Amino acid sequence: MRQALAYAYDREWTNRVQGHGTYLPSDTYFAGSDLAQQGPPSEAERALLEPYRAQLPAELFERGFALPRTPGVGRNRNNLRVAARLLREAGYVLRDGVLVNARSGEPLRVDMLLEDASRIRMTLHYVDALRRLGIESTQRVLDPAQFINRRRALDFEMIYVFYPMSITHGTLLRSYFSSTSAASPYAQNYAGVQSPVVDGLLEKVLGAKTVEEHAVACRALDRVLLWGYYMIDLGYQPGVRYAHWDRFGRPAVRPRFNLGFPHTWWLDAEKDARIRAGDRPRTRGAEVWDATCCAACS
Repeated sequence: MRQALAYAYDREWTNRVQGHGTYLPSDTYFAGSDLAQQGPPSEAERALLEPYRAQLPAELFERGFALPRTPGVGRNRNNLRVAARLLREAGYVLRDGVLVNARSGEPLRVDMLLEDASRIRMTLHYVDALRRLGIESTQRVLDPAQFINRRRALDFEMIYVFYPMSITHGTLLRSYFSSTSAASPYAQNYAGVQSPVVDGLLEKVLGAKTVEEHAVACRALDRVLLWGYYMIDLGYQPGVRYAHWDRFGRPAVRPRFNLGFPHTWWLDAEKDARIRAGDRPRTRGAEVWDATCCAACS
């Protein structure tokens, strides 16, 4: 069912129309870093994943994970057909235009909670797609106190949240994905992930002794989380938009994951004099650099 919900999301259309083409599909929880899965798992990754083969999809060992793609024209028909088939395989049938559990007759409902009305435009097209599948779907904007309480209690079907990541992971990963954190109201395991495979790989990440061991364990964990379809990735922006007068000097080698301002910038006397004399070129903006983050909807 989670895979079907992922196929219903038209990422390319949302990015083109709502995001002005600024978002990149990540196909990973560790976008822009060396910790992201790419292609089939390496031998080192296989060594970590092999003990859990019976609990993992066979495709995980054969190829890299890729999110469903669409033409971006706003009519995600092919992927919706796939989603409908997956929902039938999961035991849901259409009755009078409503998708219900074949055994219990209970309708499948997705009530999306939002903490900011600005999120509506990024998710409205998705809600419409779910309704086309026969899923009862709504959007609800809550005040901050209500949203926090509902999120802590896991009292929702879907929420819009961000998962900032790091390139050197510590115990925060346990708060995001461990089985113990799923029952804690103060953790950030909003998807309620409870998987012994994820728990085992988390310990490999946190117990790594070298940079390479850490990277291999993160890539293996990345694959398991992705193939679990716990979240629907909304893409990420590789940097931050900003504007400034062209009066600064910067080193030729820039930080990979940071703008470097103000710590590595300096006031260029010649440029500053030109600005003060009235020669003020247009401000520059939207400069980007690598980023490690995951914008996801759980």
